[in-house]
Amino acid sequence: MPNFDKNEVLTLLKMLVSTNTVNPPGNDKILAEKMAEAFVREGVDVRVDDIEPGRANLIAHFLGEKHSPVFLVTGHIDTVPVGGIEWQQDPFRCDTDGDLVYGRSVAGMKGSVAALMYVMFLMKRNRTIPKQDVIFCAAYWEERGCIGAKAFVDKGGMREIGAILVGEPSNADMLVAHKGAILVRVKFQGKTAHGSMPHLGINAVNMAVKFVQALNA
Repeated sequence: MPNFDKNEVLTLLKMLVSTNTVNPPGNDKILAEKMAEAFVREGVDVRVDDIEPGRANLIAHFLGEKHSPVFLVTGHIDTVPVGGIEWQQDPFRCDTDGDLVYGRSVAGMKGSVAALMYVMFLMKRNRTIPKQDVIFCAAYWEERGCIGAKAFVDKGGMREIGAILVGEPSNADMLVAHKGAILVRVKFQGKTAHGSMPHLGINAVNMAVKFVQALNA
């Protein structure tokens, strides 16, 4: 893309990383407001969507040749804690060493958030008009339940979405699916029997073992 400047992307990334959004407590709204200021400077339509105190999604909208279907690009802005191992540098300073960048959530996923923001900035500067509208959603509280994404859906954000690009790290490969999680509670009910006649009973533990083996297969 014309006028690409790696230093501009790095400046955006440093702004994202230096804003502590470790979840809990998150403090995502502080970062969302800083990002909104950057979008406003570039002339991109943006809003901070307050969900609850201190927590907010950022939504930027880029008009295309046609309104629907909409192309959604997204990433989350909260991070996991810095961990119990001492860092060799301040995790919220975003240090560089050659082509490497170090800081809390550079990979997962403030690096891609910075990249997505910068692409929208360049599109605006170059007067690029995509074939359809593009919406950028920086979601809060991904690390503990995807609450920001759920709020986006509940407010009708997915109503006209035709495709989604999620900036999670993937070894620089384009993947056609996004990993999620499902939590289930399974109950196995056995039947007691005298030790001399085990064939009349049902061992619930054996049933659970077979279930886990089938699940793994």
